[in-house]
Amino acid sequence: MYVMSTGERLSNPEAMSCISQLIADGNDLSVIDPGHRLVRQNAALLGRVLEDRYREVFIQDALQTGHCFLGANGQLIFRTGETPASFVGLALEAYVVRCINDNMRQVGRLALQWCSLRANRPRNGFVDKYFAIGTGLKKTRDHFPFFYAPQSGVDVIFLCDAKRSVTPEVKHEPLNLMGTTVAAGIQIKAILGNEMGEIIQPMLANKYLNVLTLLRRADGTHSADVCMDIVRRLAADGGITEVQRRHLERGICRPEEIGLDQREIDWYYEYARAYVEGRAPLDSAGLDAIAIEVKNWKYSEAGMLLPGSELH
Repeated sequence: MYVMSTGERLSNPEAMSCISQLIADGNDLSVIDPGHRLVRQNAALLGRVLEDRYREVFIQDALQTGHCFLGANGQLIFRTGETPASFVGLALEAYVVRCINDNMRQVGRLALQWCSLRANRPRNGFVDKYFAIGTGLKKTRDHFPFFYAPQSGVDVIFLCDAKRSVTPEVKHEPLNLMGTTVAAGIQIKAILGNEMGEIIQPMLANKYLNVLTLLRRADGTHSADVCMDIVRRLAADGGITEVQRRHLERGICRPEEIGLDQREIDWYYEYARAYVEGRAPLDSAGLDAIAIEVKNWKYSEAGMLLPGSELH
């Protein structure tokens, strides 16, 4: 497998010829850097790289939203009143939960510390007791219904085995804010504007305590930076108190602060948005695999999402 990793290699005509042959032969291009300038200049190549890199994980995340189902004629379809942007936001919530659970000792540790207001990093023994769930995800509805709360002010909470349970059906208990009995949690935002209305005002109204804002705008400005600019202006103009300023600055977090890779989030969002809007290409191998994947989905909840006209 040839890996595109440097400008020198990509500028080599022989290397580009090799890549062209890989595409023609239907090889896996997921190892190629989606952020490289020559990849981004080639829409077909970029689409194929993103397809190979994110298709399977996006399928998992999209199914977890509960808005994707197996259609009567065997294909996976969207049945949702959400806009494409909102649906992708739901998939990103599942993505964050998956990333936390896949790396609890790094991402999970930092997320636990931040959202529970702990001054010190939790030890391994503490971290290992917990796992993350999405309060609005299908898995939570099916396996942890007591904690299923899609309209709550938190999208992610952490559970551990309960020492004592109020009911035999509830075998887990949530991580609490340090020194309290109030459950800790994270609100996730996948927005490209209106940070004042979507993040700042709800936090000032105590609707959200901790907000993980994921995306960068087209000009490269991160939503978290926009939020901090708003906070500084409000503080300078007397629109918020010093206590409120500290609350906002502590409670607004970017992905890299808890160990998530911002570039991966950018690329995942790009692919997911294109898929939902029906713009991501399906190669012949992908089309040939639909029948197999639909069969597998019936038994393991894995499958092919078909975008386009089925999105409501």
